[in-house]
Amino acid sequence: MTLDAHEPEKLTQELLHYGYKGIAHHVETINRYTTLAAEDMAERGRRASVIDLFVQAPLAFVRNYLLKGGIKDGRVGLVISLMNSYYVLLKYVKLWELRRQR
Repeated sequence: MTLDAHEPEKLTQELLHYGYKGIAHHVETINRYTTLAAEDMAERGRRASVIDLFVQAPLAFVRNYLLKGGIKDGRVGLVISLMNSYYVLLKYVKLWELRRQR
């Protein structure tokens, strides 16, 4: 049987994806991407309000942990949801910092 690159195949086993080497690597990636996101938001004229700083990160946690089912993954789901929440907080703090520097 030859596989055509254009024909999708069904997976026969679970696909494991490890996007990060560990927590330190994840934090480095978050730092890099939040800088880019904040710069992009600033270029588009977006501002970080007090509401963004206090509300967006907890909302991201609730969305990922409860609404998207992170709670079902136990401690791993908790850590992933917390890291996502940290990403959102850092993005808005960096946006706030950029706007203050200008």
